[in-house]
Amino acid sequence: SCARWLVGFVLLAVTSTYKSAVLLANCDGALARGVLYAITALWECSNIVPVLGGEDYLRRMGVETSSENIESGLTRSIVSAMAPCQVKFVPLGATNSPAVTQRAAHIVLCTAGAAGLYLLVEKIAWLQTALSSSILFELECLTFLASMAVIALDIPSFFWQIAYSAVTSLLANFSIAEDEDVRPEVILPYGWVYSS
Repeated sequence: SCARWLVGFVLLAVTSTYKSAVLLANCDGALARGVLYAITALWECSNIVPVLGGEDYLRRMGVETSSENIESGLTRSIVSAMAPCQVKFVPLGATNSPAVTQRAAHIVLCTAGAAGLYLLVEKIAWLQTALSSSILFELECLTFLASMAVIALDIPSFFWQIAYSAVTSLLANFSIAEDEDVRPEVILPYGWVYSS
């Protein structure tokens, strides 16, 4: 409805203004500002999507359950809002979700690959000359480098998933819903851009 969209845009404007006026003003360095901006923009967008997406989106992501269980839906909404990216609630025994080690390997390999490629091009003069001699090679190298480097922005979401899983496993009596066994699974926002 129009009211939901209006509330969504007002909330987005308020959080964006706070980020620009307070957080970015106190952040030193261009790299720190870029990383802070990318992470907070992602957080804003992942929290505004459920407002704008409405009931269909909430059901698809498992945030909203049946109308009888309001407490479960409220708890899931709070957990979803605290995550720095979108969250989907899946059954505890779901086997189609990516394993933590697989996600960790993906993040580490892409981040290390970006750093390695950068250092390789910077240190080897003939490679730098060969790449810069053709605009096509130079653009491909920059695209490949950027597609690996952007994966590093998945790190806060990945750490949130690990921390949440650790805390909930330590608190044996804590459950998201009393009548269901579900767990939140973050949707890592940045993927392999080069091949998509």
